[in-house]
Amino acid sequence: MSRDRERVPDGVYKSVAVMRNTESGGQAYVTCHVSEKGTPSVKVALRIEEGPFTGRLVFWDGWLSEKALPYTDERLKAMGWSGNPATLLTEVLDAPVSVTVAGEEWITPSGETKTATKVASIRPIGGAVGKPVAGAMNEADARRTIAKAFGAGLGVVSPARTKPRDVVPHPAEFDDDIPF
Repeated sequence: MSRDRERVPDGVYKSVAVMRNTESGGQAYVTCHVSEKGTPSVKVALRIEEGPFTGRLVFWDGWLSEKALPYTDERLKAMGWSGNPATLLTEVLDAPVSVTVAGEEWITPSGETKTATKVASIRPIGGAVGKPVAGAMNEADARRTIAKAFGAGLGVVSPARTKPRDVVPHPAEFDDDIPF
């Protein structure tokens, strides 16, 4: 297995969001997805900035369900988002964050146990993420943002586009066995 495909060990890493290719041929820090159960989410690729794993990528999924939305809102703000739902898909996320990575195991249809890297938490550098704050994006804002993303072709990352240094592929391009 190449170094780029090896799992990043559990730990805390200083990281920053990087742009990804979108289906429309553009680039964005945030891409939108909908789970098999219909729950909308956003995905952000984070590049590790310090230590022996500098340059490696980890991926964070922020769920936009009613219960998870305030936490997703807070983590996006830690990465530099202004909090305006209208700019979620176009805004630059350039604030360094502290990312906690943990392994997540699952069993493949063939019965094999695999482990994938999962971003367990995102915190501002030098700060803690507390309870959700007032003024967080609400579910209606989130659904409008998702609808806008899919309408503009921003909901799917294109594996066929050229990948400049700071633009990374969708995690599905790395390992088709990962169930999330």
